[in-house]
Amino acid sequence: SKTDGVINDTLTTDTTMPGGLEVTFRAYDDNTCSNPVYVSDPIATTEGANTVVDPDGFQPTEPGKYFWIASLVRPSDGREFFAGVCGDANEMTTVYKITTTATPSMQLGGKVSDIATVSGDLPAGSSIRFNLYGPDDTNCSDTPIYTSDLIPTSDDKKEYNSEKVEPRDVGIHRWVEELVSDDDRTVLTRGECGKKEENSHIWNVSTTALTDVEVGDKIYDTAKVSGSIPSGSKLRFKLYNSEDSNCQNVIWTSDT
Repeated sequence: SKTDGVINDTLTTDTTMPGGLEVTFRAYDDNTCSNPVYVSDPIATTEGANTVVDPDGFQPTEPGKYFWIASLVRPSDGREFFAGVCGDANEMTTVYKITTTATPSMQLGGKVSDIATVSGDLPAGSSIRFNLYGPDDTNCSDTPIYTSDLIPTSDDKKEYNSEKVEPRDVGIHRWVEELVSDDDRTVLTRGECGKKEENSHIWNVSTTALTDVEVGDKIYDTAKVSGSIPSGSKLRFKLYNSEDSNCQNVIWTSDT
C-alpha cells in the first residue's frame, strides 16, 4: 500500500458468529506490537455472519511494516473470544512511498527525464513505468508521447530513472509514474497527473537582430518567447563586436 492510501483489516471466522459481540482492530508499527498507532472503534457483529471488516482504517504517514491484531469481545462482561497474535500470517501490511522528481524546465531541443525514489519495500514482482503526456493533455488521459519500458524493482534498489526524452512542443509536459504487477500487468498504483514536481516546462526563445544599418544608426535585437517560461526568469541581451566570433568580450548588456 502507498502512504497516501488507507489500510484496514478483516476478521474472518471458520463458523458464523453470534450477534452482540464486538471486534476491535489494532495496528502497530513495530514487530513486538507494543504500542498501537491505530485502534478502530468497536464493530458489532451480525448474527450469522463470519466476516467483519474495519470500514474506516487509517492512512499511514510513514513507510514501513504495519502489524495487525484483531480481538473479538462480548461487551456485556468483557469476555474475550478471540485475540490475534502479533506477526500472524496475513496480518502485516507493507507500506511504501514513491517520490518522483522530473526535470523542471528545458529549452525546446533539450531532453527531460523523471526519477522515482522509493521508501519502504515495494510489492514483490512489480515494475515501475514512466509516462510523459503532452501540453494539450492536462488530465493525462490521452496516449502518452512517451512510455518507458517496465523497470523491474528490487528491495536493494531505491532509485529508478526514465530515459531522457526530447519533447517536440513547447508547454507544460506532465510525468506520471506507475507501479505495475509483473504477473498480469495490472497497474497497482499510479501517480498524480499535474503534480508540481512532475511537470517539465518546455520553452523556446528565437531572436532576430537588425542586420543592415548605416554607421551612426542604432541597432537592436528582438526576442520571441514561447512555451512555459520558468517562473522568475528574466531576459537579457548582450552585444559583441563583429570581430569577436567566439563572443568572449561583451561591449553592451541590456537591462533585464
